[in-house]
Amino acid sequence: MKTFKIQILAILALLVLFSCKKELANSFANEQENIKNTNDGVKNAIMLKKDIIALNDVDEFHELYSFILKNQDDEMFLFTYIKDKYGITSMREIYEYGMKTEDHNTFNEYVTRYPKVFVSEYFDNSYIYNFPGSNILSYMVNSEGLIVVGDSIYEVDIKGTYINAVEKIILENGDKSFVKTEQGRFLPYDGKSGDIANKHQFSYRTVYWTDSRRLVARLSYKHLQNDIREYNAESTSQKRVLGSWWQADISNVGFYHNGGYIQLQNIVPIQYLSAQSWSKTNASNIKRTVYMAILYYVIHSQSSLILTHEGNRDGTWLYIRDNELFPY
Repeated sequence: MKTFKIQILAILALLVLFSCKKELANSFANEQENIKNTNDGVKNAIMLKKDIIALNDVDEFHELYSFILKNQDDEMFLFTYIKDKYGITSMREIYEYGMKTEDHNTFNEYVTRYPKVFVSEYFDNSYIYNFPGSNILSYMVNSEGLIVVGDSIYEVDIKGTYINAVEKIILENGDKSFVKTEQGRFLPYDGKSGDIANKHQFSYRTVYWTDSRRLVARLSYKHLQNDIREYNAESTSQKRVLGSWWQADISNVGFYHNGGYIQLQNIVPIQYLSAQSWSKTNASNIKRTVYMAILYYVIHSQSSLILTHEGNRDGTWLYIRDNELFPY
């Protein structure tokens, strides 16, 4: 059984984060060069900058990613920030607005309008609408799942990220546009981190209020471009309709942990995390990035972060306890 001593060492975590930055930039530069060398394809679609976030380099990508990670609990603030600074409506804003639509026909029309935003996942007789890509990237990409970083354009998909070389051109009216090559590389989300292999969702658990209402807890891992690794947690309230489970709002849905410790590959000493909680009111689902690793793998056998998922329906609380974020 894992045991640990809870400490608050925020300064240590920041030092580790910034120590990775130089290596991250080098890794990204190599990735960009490899993409250029493997793309001899025909140029195709043009995307205007007003419809897509265009970052100059990996440093800007990392800064925006870290900013969103820090502020992920304030979704409305992030929606406004992205819209004001970059002039786009993010995939995440479109998704969250759609999930608040109560009328079934209106929701179906909305899903049809944004086919690359809403992904219907069927598992264990459950229908769950999710967005492709990672939790944090959903705030950075547009409704087509696109973002430009340096000389590359990323396109997020339910299975991973397509990376293509891109060229910037200036139109006669002064608008900046991007021409992408047709061939590139594909980076799947599934991969190995510690002892997690071949599954980006590695934990799925349920508990029931009644035969027709339940709480679902999920944990997932995604290895993204630029050697970023996300560990995500999700709590979902569901109701049974004609034999299948669908998302349904409850008074409160969330999860929390009481602290933990993390050992990164080639990094000494251990990082200690303080207790933290996430929750939503009058909602059916909450998804958050609980931990992010850059460049280095988490050594699961030397790490532990135990989550408790919770939901409040009509004054009755349910809990799913002892959900380990770093299983081995």
